[in-house]
Amino acid sequence: MLRWALIAFAAMLLPSAARTDPASDDFYAGKTVRIIIGTTTAGEYGSYAQLMAHHIGRFIPGKPTLIVQTMLGGGGLVALNHLAKVAPQDGTVLSLPHANIVQDGLLNPRAQFDPGQFQWIGRLASVVQVGVASRQSNARTIEDARQRELIAGASGVTNATGLNPRILNALAGTKFKIVTGYKGTNDARLAWERGEVDVVTTSWDGILERYGDQYRAGLIHPLYVYGMTRPPELAGIPSITEFGRNDAEKAFLQIYTIGAEIGRAFAFPPGVPAHRVALWRGAFAAMLDDPEFKRTVARSNTRVTALDGATLQAGVAKVVGFPKDTIVQAGTFYDRLLAEVR
Repeated sequence: MLRWALIAFAAMLLPSAARTDPASDDFYAGKTVRIIIGTTTAGEYGSYAQLMAHHIGRFIPGKPTLIVQTMLGGGGLVALNHLAKVAPQDGTVLSLPHANIVQDGLLNPRAQFDPGQFQWIGRLASVVQVGVASRQSNARTIEDARQRELIAGASGVTNATGLNPRILNALAGTKFKIVTGYKGTNDARLAWERGEVDVVTTSWDGILERYGDQYRAGLIHPLYVYGMTRPPELAGIPSITEFGRNDAEKAFLQIYTIGAEIGRAFAFPPGVPAHRVALWRGAFAAMLDDPEFKRTVARSNTRVTALDGATLQAGVAKVVGFPKDTIVQAGTFYDRLLAEVR
Protein backbone atom coordinates (compact mmCIF):
# COMPACT_ATOMS: atom_id res chain seq x y z
CA MET A 1 0.00 0.00 0.00
CA LEU A 2 2.83 2.38 0.88
CA ARG A 3 4.42 1.76 -2.54
CA TRP A 4 1.20 2.69 -4.40
CA ALA A 5 0.71 5.73 -2.19
CA LEU A 6 4.20 6.93 -3.05
CA ILE A 7 3.57 6.39 -6.76
CA ALA A 8 0.31 8.36 -6.57
CA PHE A 9 2.05 11.15 -4.65
CA ALA A 10 4.85 11.28 -7.24
CA ALA A 11 2.28 11.55 -10.05
CA MET A 12 0.75 14.55 -8.31
CA LEU A 13 4.15 16.27 -8.40
CA LEU A 14 4.58 15.82 -12.16
CA PRO A 15 4.40 19.05 -14.17
CA SER A 16 0.96 19.67 -15.66
CA ALA A 17 2.41 19.51 -19.18
CA ALA A 18 3.54 15.95 -18.58
CA ARG A 19 0.16 14.91 -17.22
CA THR A 20 -1.56 16.39 -20.31
CA ASP A 21 0.78 15.02 -22.95
CA PRO A 22 -1.23 15.26 -26.21
CA ALA A 23 0.03 11.88 -27.35
CA SER A 24 -1.59 10.20 -24.36
CA ASP A 25 -4.89 12.09 -24.44
CA ASP A 26 -7.72 9.54 -24.86
CA PHE A 27 -10.42 12.21 -24.61
CA TYR A 28 -11.56 11.57 -28.19
CA ALA A 29 -12.21 7.84 -27.91
CA GLY A 30 -15.77 7.18 -29.10
CA LYS A 31 -16.49 10.86 -29.74
CA THR A 32 -17.75 12.73 -32.78
CA VAL A 33 -16.04 16.00 -33.74
CA ARG A 34 -17.91 18.59 -35.79
CA ILE A 35 -16.31 20.82 -38.40
CA ILE A 36 -18.62 23.82 -38.79
CA ILE A 37 -18.64 25.79 -42.03
CA GLY A 38 -20.66 28.89 -42.81
CA THR A 39 -21.64 27.87 -46.31
CA THR A 40 -23.02 24.86 -48.16
CA THR A 41 -20.95 21.74 -48.71
CA ALA A 42 -21.05 22.23 -52.49
CA GLY A 43 -18.25 24.78 -52.74
CA GLU A 44 -14.60 25.04 -51.72
CA TYR A 45 -15.26 25.32 -47.99
CA GLY A 46 -17.25 22.12 -48.09
CA SER A 47 -14.66 20.29 -50.20
CA TYR A 48 -11.74 21.17 -47.94
CA ALA A 49 -13.74 20.47 -44.79
CA GLN A 50 -14.70 17.03 -46.10
CA LEU A 51 -11.10 16.32 -47.08
CA MET A 52 -9.99 17.09 -43.53
CA ALA A 53 -12.87 15.12 -41.99
CA HIS A 54 -12.02 12.07 -44.08
CA HIS A 55 -8.35 11.90 -43.12
CA ILE A 56 -7.29 13.60 -39.91
CA GLY A 57 -9.19 11.35 -37.48
CA ARG A 58 -6.67 8.56 -38.04
CA PHE A 59 -3.99 10.73 -36.43
CA ILE A 60 -5.96 11.75 -33.33
CA PRO A 61 -5.64 9.47 -30.27
CA GLY A 62 -8.98 7.72 -29.86
CA LYS A 63 -9.71 8.07 -33.60
CA PRO A 64 -12.88 10.22 -33.35
CA THR A 65 -15.47 10.40 -36.09
CA LEU A 66 -15.50 13.74 -37.91
CA ILE A 67 -18.54 15.24 -39.59
CA VAL A 68 -19.08 18.49 -41.50
CA GLN A 69 -21.93 20.70 -40.30
CA THR A 70 -23.23 23.69 -42.25
CA MET A 71 -24.40 26.83 -40.45
CA LEU A 72 -25.47 29.40 -43.01
CA GLY A 73 -25.99 33.12 -42.59
CA GLY A 74 -24.26 36.47 -42.67
CA GLY A 75 -21.45 35.44 -44.99
CA GLY A 76 -20.05 33.13 -42.31
CA LEU A 77 -20.80 35.44 -39.37
CA VAL A 78 -23.53 33.26 -37.88
CA ALA A 79 -21.16 30.31 -37.67
CA LEU A 80 -18.34 32.38 -36.15
CA ASN A 81 -20.60 33.92 -33.50
CA HIS A 82 -21.86 30.43 -32.65
CA LEU A 83 -18.32 29.11 -32.28
CA ALA A 84 -17.31 31.95 -29.97
CA LYS A 85 -20.45 32.08 -27.83
CA VAL A 86 -22.31 28.77 -27.97
CA ALA A 87 -20.20 25.86 -29.22
CA PRO A 88 -18.35 23.64 -26.73
CA GLN A 89 -14.77 24.76 -26.22
CA ASP A 90 -13.45 21.35 -25.29
CA GLY A 91 -12.00 20.37 -28.67
CA THR A 92 -15.09 18.60 -30.06
CA VAL A 93 -15.99 21.50 -32.38
CA LEU A 94 -13.73 23.22 -34.83
CA SER A 95 -14.29 25.29 -37.92
CA LEU A 96 -13.15 26.03 -41.39
CA PRO A 97 -14.15 29.69 -40.97
CA HIS A 98 -14.82 32.13 -43.75
CA ALA A 99 -11.60 33.81 -44.78
CA ASN A 100 -13.05 37.17 -43.70
CA ILE A 101 -12.86 36.19 -40.00
CA VAL A 102 -10.35 38.96 -39.15
CA GLN A 103 -12.17 41.60 -41.15
CA ASP A 104 -15.50 40.76 -39.51
CA GLY A 105 -14.01 40.37 -36.04
CA LEU A 106 -12.33 43.78 -36.14
CA LEU A 107 -14.77 45.81 -38.21
CA ASN A 108 -18.25 44.29 -38.14
CA PRO A 109 -20.40 45.52 -35.22
CA ARG A 110 -22.47 42.32 -35.39
CA ALA A 111 -19.41 40.17 -34.66
CA GLN A 112 -19.42 38.66 -31.17
CA PHE A 113 -15.88 37.33 -31.24
CA ASP A 114 -12.25 38.40 -31.09
CA PRO A 115 -10.46 36.98 -34.15
CA GLY A 116 -7.19 36.97 -32.23
CA GLN A 117 -8.61 34.42 -29.79
CA PHE A 118 -9.27 31.69 -32.38
CA GLN A 119 -6.61 28.97 -32.31
CA TRP A 120 -5.35 27.90 -35.71
CA ILE A 121 -4.69 24.25 -36.47
CA GLY A 122 -3.37 24.63 -40.01
CA ARG A 123 -4.17 25.76 -43.53
CA LEU A 124 -4.78 23.50 -46.48
CA ALA A 125 -4.81 26.19 -49.16
CA SER A 126 -4.31 29.92 -49.53
CA VAL A 127 -6.77 31.89 -51.65
CA VAL A 128 -6.31 33.22 -55.14
CA GLN A 129 -9.70 34.42 -56.33
CA VAL A 130 -10.61 36.29 -59.46
CA GLY A 131 -13.56 38.32 -60.62
CA VAL A 132 -14.36 36.68 -63.94
CA ALA A 133 -16.56 38.19 -66.63
CA SER A 134 -18.83 35.78 -68.47
CA ARG A 135 -18.93 35.23 -72.19
CA GLN A 136 -22.36 36.87 -72.41
CA SER A 137 -21.17 40.06 -70.67
CA ASN A 138 -18.70 40.98 -73.44
CA ALA A 139 -16.46 42.48 -70.73
CA ARG A 140 -12.72 41.99 -71.09
CA THR A 141 -10.99 44.28 -68.58
CA ILE A 142 -11.75 46.24 -65.44
CA GLU A 143 -12.04 49.30 -67.68
CA ASP A 144 -15.26 47.82 -69.08
CA ALA A 145 -16.65 47.83 -65.52
CA ARG A 146 -15.79 51.54 -65.31
CA GLN A 147 -17.62 52.30 -68.51
CA ARG A 148 -20.87 50.38 -67.95
CA GLU A 149 -22.83 48.50 -65.33
CA LEU A 150 -21.96 44.84 -64.82
CA ILE A 151 -23.98 42.60 -62.51
CA ALA A 152 -21.87 40.78 -59.91
CA GLY A 153 -23.31 37.70 -58.19
CA ALA A 154 -22.50 37.31 -54.49
CA SER A 155 -23.15 34.91 -51.62
CA GLY A 156 -22.74 37.59 -48.95
CA VAL A 157 -22.24 41.28 -48.34
CA THR A 158 -18.97 41.05 -46.39
CA ASN A 159 -17.26 38.07 -48.01
CA ALA A 160 -15.08 38.29 -51.12
CA THR A 161 -17.90 37.64 -53.59
CA GLY A 162 -19.79 40.73 -52.47
CA LEU A 163 -17.06 42.92 -51.04
CA ASN A 164 -14.56 42.83 -53.91
CA PRO A 165 -16.87 44.54 -56.40
CA ARG A 166 -17.98 46.99 -53.71
CA ILE A 167 -14.36 47.91 -52.93
CA LEU A 168 -13.67 48.46 -56.61
CA ASN A 169 -16.75 50.64 -56.97
CA ALA A 170 -15.42 52.83 -54.15
CA LEU A 171 -11.74 52.88 -55.03
CA ALA A 172 -11.46 52.17 -58.74
CA GLY A 173 -14.57 53.83 -60.17
CA THR A 174 -16.26 50.65 -61.38
CA LYS A 175 -20.02 50.32 -61.79
CA PHE A 176 -20.74 46.84 -60.50
CA LYS A 177 -24.34 46.16 -59.50
CA ILE A 178 -24.08 43.59 -56.71
CA VAL A 179 -26.77 40.93 -56.36
CA THR A 180 -26.54 39.00 -53.10
CA GLY A 181 -28.60 36.14 -51.72
CA TYR A 182 -26.91 33.15 -53.32
CA LYS A 183 -26.39 30.39 -50.75
CA GLY A 184 -22.76 29.91 -51.66
CA THR A 185 -20.13 30.60 -54.29
CA ASN A 186 -21.25 27.51 -56.18
CA ASP A 187 -24.77 28.91 -56.58
CA ALA A 188 -23.40 32.28 -57.66
CA ARG A 189 -21.20 30.53 -60.21
CA LEU A 190 -24.19 28.60 -61.61
CA ALA A 191 -26.03 31.92 -62.02
CA TRP A 192 -22.96 33.22 -63.85
CA GLU A 193 -23.01 30.17 -66.16
CA ARG A 194 -26.69 30.79 -66.96
CA GLY A 195 -26.04 34.45 -67.75
CA GLU A 196 -28.05 35.78 -64.82
CA VAL A 197 -24.99 37.72 -63.63
CA ASP A 198 -22.02 39.09 -65.56
CA VAL A 199 -19.24 38.62 -63.02
CA VAL A 200 -18.52 36.18 -60.22
CA THR A 201 -15.63 36.07 -57.74
CA THR A 202 -14.36 32.52 -57.41
CA SER A 203 -11.13 30.57 -57.10
CA TRP A 204 -8.70 30.72 -59.98
CA ASP A 205 -8.10 26.98 -59.68
CA GLY A 206 -11.84 26.43 -60.03
CA ILE A 207 -11.94 28.58 -63.15
CA LEU A 208 -9.09 26.67 -64.78
CA GLU A 209 -10.58 23.31 -63.78
CA ARG A 210 -14.13 23.99 -64.97
CA TYR A 211 -13.72 26.64 -67.63
CA GLY A 212 -10.10 26.34 -68.73
CA ASP A 213 -11.02 25.80 -72.37
CA GLN A 214 -13.20 28.92 -72.38
CA TYR A 215 -10.44 30.96 -70.75
CA ARG A 216 -7.78 29.78 -73.19
CA ALA A 217 -10.15 30.50 -76.09
CA GLY A 218 -10.60 34.07 -74.86
CA LEU A 219 -14.31 33.64 -74.11
CA ILE A 220 -14.19 34.52 -70.40
CA HIS A 221 -11.96 37.17 -68.85
CA PRO A 222 -10.50 37.78 -65.38
CA LEU A 223 -11.05 41.42 -64.37
CA TYR A 224 -9.39 41.57 -60.93
CA VAL A 225 -7.49 39.42 -58.43
CA TYR A 226 -7.98 38.92 -54.69
CA GLY A 227 -4.93 37.23 -53.20
CA MET A 228 -1.53 37.77 -51.63
CA THR A 229 0.18 36.45 -54.76
CA ARG A 230 -0.77 36.12 -58.41
CA PRO A 231 -0.14 33.20 -60.77
CA PRO A 232 2.04 34.15 -63.75
CA GLU A 233 -0.90 34.11 -66.16
CA LEU A 234 -2.62 36.79 -64.05
CA ALA A 235 0.41 39.08 -63.80
CA GLY A 236 -1.28 41.79 -65.84
CA ILE A 237 -4.61 41.68 -63.98
CA PRO A 238 -5.05 44.36 -61.27
CA SER A 239 -5.14 43.24 -57.64
CA ILE A 240 -7.58 44.57 -55.06
CA THR A 241 -4.58 45.56 -52.94
CA GLU A 242 -3.39 48.13 -55.50
CA PHE A 243 -6.23 50.61 -55.06
CA GLY A 244 -5.67 52.09 -51.58
CA ARG A 245 -5.37 55.88 -51.88
CA ASN A 246 -4.71 56.90 -48.26
CA ASP A 247 -3.70 55.41 -44.90
CA ALA A 248 -7.26 54.44 -43.90
CA GLU A 249 -7.92 52.62 -47.15
CA LYS A 250 -4.52 50.90 -47.10
CA ALA A 251 -5.08 49.75 -43.51
CA PHE A 252 -8.47 48.35 -44.45
CA LEU A 253 -6.99 46.49 -47.41
CA GLN A 254 -4.39 44.89 -45.13
CA ILE A 255 -7.10 43.75 -42.74
CA TYR A 256 -9.17 42.51 -45.65
CA THR A 257 -6.45 40.68 -47.57
CA ILE A 258 -5.21 38.66 -44.59
CA GLY A 259 -8.21 36.55 -45.58
CA ALA A 260 -6.33 35.43 -48.67
CA GLU A 261 -3.50 34.19 -46.44
CA ILE A 262 -5.97 32.43 -44.12
CA GLY A 263 -7.63 30.83 -47.11
CA ARG A 264 -9.03 27.40 -46.30
CA ALA A 265 -7.72 26.91 -42.78
CA PHE A 266 -9.00 25.23 -39.64
CA ALA A 267 -9.33 26.74 -36.19
CA PHE A 268 -10.60 25.95 -32.73
CA PRO A 269 -12.73 28.54 -30.95
CA PRO A 270 -11.31 30.36 -27.91
CA GLY A 271 -10.99 28.32 -24.74
CA VAL A 272 -9.93 24.94 -26.15
CA PRO A 273 -7.09 23.62 -23.95
CA ALA A 274 -3.62 24.29 -25.32
CA HIS A 275 -2.60 20.63 -25.25
CA ARG A 276 -5.54 19.71 -27.52
CA VAL A 277 -4.62 22.48 -29.94
CA ALA A 278 -1.08 21.03 -29.99
CA LEU A 279 -2.49 17.55 -30.54
CA TRP A 280 -4.47 18.67 -33.61
CA ARG A 281 -1.56 20.65 -35.01
CA GLY A 282 0.56 17.54 -34.81
CA ALA A 283 -2.17 15.45 -36.40
CA PHE A 284 -2.53 18.03 -39.19
CA ALA A 285 1.19 17.76 -39.99
CA ALA A 286 0.98 13.96 -39.96
CA MET A 287 -2.04 14.04 -42.27
CA LEU A 288 -0.20 16.22 -44.81
CA ASP A 289 2.64 13.68 -44.93
CA ASP A 290 0.34 10.67 -45.18
CA PRO A 291 0.47 8.70 -48.48
CA GLU A 292 -3.28 8.07 -48.49
CA PHE A 293 -3.97 11.79 -48.05
CA LYS A 294 -1.54 12.62 -50.85
CA ARG A 295 -3.21 10.11 -53.17
CA THR A 296 -6.62 11.62 -52.47
CA VAL A 297 -5.31 15.11 -53.20
CA ALA A 298 -3.70 13.94 -56.44
CA ARG A 299 -6.79 12.04 -57.63
CA SER A 300 -9.10 14.98 -56.96
CA ASN A 301 -6.63 17.55 -58.32
CA THR A 302 -7.06 19.55 -55.11
CA ARG A 303 -4.73 22.49 -54.63
CA VAL A 304 -2.83 22.28 -51.33
CA THR A 305 -0.60 25.16 -50.22
CA ALA A 306 -0.31 24.13 -46.60
CA LEU A 307 0.75 26.32 -43.70
CA ASP A 308 1.22 25.21 -40.10
CA GLY A 309 -1.06 26.57 -37.40
CA ALA A 310 1.62 28.40 -35.41
CA THR A 311 2.80 30.39 -38.43
CA LEU A 312 -0.76 31.26 -39.42
CA GLN A 313 -1.50 32.27 -35.82
CA ALA A 314 1.43 34.71 -35.90
CA GLY A 315 0.29 36.24 -39.20
CA VAL A 316 -3.22 36.80 -37.90
CA ALA A 317 -1.88 38.22 -34.64
CA LYS A 318 0.17 40.81 -36.54
CA VAL A 319 -2.94 42.23 -38.21
CA VAL A 320 -5.17 41.92 -35.15
CA GLY A 321 -2.47 43.78 -33.24
CA PHE A 322 -2.62 46.92 -35.37
CA PRO A 323 -2.82 50.11 -33.26
CA LYS A 324 -6.38 50.93 -32.22
CA ASP A 325 -6.45 54.20 -34.14
CA THR A 326 -5.42 52.36 -37.32
CA ILE A 327 -8.26 49.89 -36.86
CA VAL A 328 -10.67 52.76 -36.17
CA GLN A 329 -9.63 54.48 -39.41
CA ALA A 330 -10.06 51.25 -41.35
CA GLY A 331 -13.45 50.75 -39.68
CA THR A 332 -14.61 54.24 -40.68
CA PHE A 333 -13.79 53.47 -44.30
CA TYR A 334 -15.50 50.08 -44.01
CA ASP A 335 -18.65 51.71 -42.59
CA ARG A 336 -18.77 54.11 -45.54
CA LEU A 337 -18.27 51.19 -47.89
CA LEU A 338 -21.27 49.31 -46.47
CA ALA A 339 -23.50 52.30 -45.63
CA GLU A 340 -25.97 51.57 -48.38
CA VAL A 341 -26.57 47.97 -47.29
CA ARG A 342 -26.72 48.43 -43.51
